[in-house]
Amino acid sequence: MTSVSEPTTPVSSQPDPVKENAAPGSSTQALLYLRGLDSSVTETDLSYLFGQVGTVLSVKVVKVCTYDISNVSRRYGYVHYCDSKDAKNAMDLLNGELLNGKPMRIMFLNRDPSSWKVGASIFVKFFDKSLSSKNLHETFAVFGTVLASNFPTGSNGLLEGHGCVQFEQEEDAQQARRLDGMLMGDGQVFVRPYLSKKERVEKKRENCLAEQRFSKLSKVIVRNLPEKVEIDEFEKKFDFYGSVFCASIARDKKGCSRGFGFVRYFHPECAARAIASLNGTPWYGKTIYVEYAKSKFERRVEFELKRSCRFEELQGTKLYVEDIDDSINEEKLKDLFSEFGKITNCKVSLSLSLSLSLSLFQFSCFFPRSGIVSKR
Repeated sequence: MTSVSEPTTPVSSQPDPVKENAAPGSSTQALLYLRGLDSSVTETDLSYLFGQVGTVLSVKVVKVCTYDISNVSRRYGYVHYCDSKDAKNAMDLLNGELLNGKPMRIMFLNRDPSSWKVGASIFVKFFDKSLSSKNLHETFAVFGTVLASNFPTGSNGLLEGHGCVQFEQEEDAQQARRLDGMLMGDGQVFVRPYLSKKERVEKKRENCLAEQRFSKLSKVIVRNLPEKVEIDEFEKKFDFYGSVFCASIARDKKGCSRGFGFVRYFHPECAARAIASLNGTPWYGKTIYVEYAKSKFERRVEFELKRSCRFEELQGTKLYVEDIDDSINEEKLKDLFSEFGKITNCKVSLSLSLSLSLSLFQFSCFFPRSGIVSKR
């Protein structure tokens, strides 16, 4: 944790650094934008901390100024260096460091939209939330100059499991996508191109329209899938029976196969051929089961129907017997009642309470309904 003490030589206050502007990659790029600051952080704290890296021209912590609220930090600010190299070093050294208990998020300030490159940003999702934003920043900085990285933290101080990284060059972002599917810490990491909120909404709408175009009978689920099967081999095997629109294998947090996957075809006839040909066939020593995929609602309805049918079948087939002698066990009870029909289940339950004057025994045996008779 970064501690802050009183500086020996405070940095003098300069004009508002927000008014300064520089294009990314230029020699005048020396203005840093700080987010996620603790509300107790002051300009003096920032001056001393960032002054240890290089010569600071000015610092500013933005505060709320209204008619009823004043002098309350808005938890972001700016640091302006004399040299852009010092600004770069400060971001590499202090980004993600704790200041008064809160991790700082540091990036270069750039207000020129023409210099923003859409393809230079990536979206990162990870499962090991014990990672720190500093570790993640250093991991992706290996692929090129990182202009900004943002990994939100929850109220418990741990990362929420996702974030964004913005590179200076699009080629660096493409190289960073090589980490997709690899293990980072104790979990798998997924790296995708960054999409704005508008683009995400549009993509979701397109996926919904695609779902409506395809018949429900064009999607199959594959169960008991061997763990060694990869997505390329999986898709190739099912592509033999028709054009595959998409295929996926369910995986856990560590990237291991969960033993099932999905395949969606363009035409229902292809799905029918795949089910007829592959259901019950061996694959790497295991028997795979292929059937039509069902929605959660359909699976719930089917489960409730089977449960109600099973309940009706067992009506009138269960007997309850009490006051059984201590010497009677399940074997003797089964022999005693077996003459009336086939017993599917037999159990003797003994109370653990020895202080009761009445011994509590229970006996349950299940017969086919036609085999139940009464005998006095």
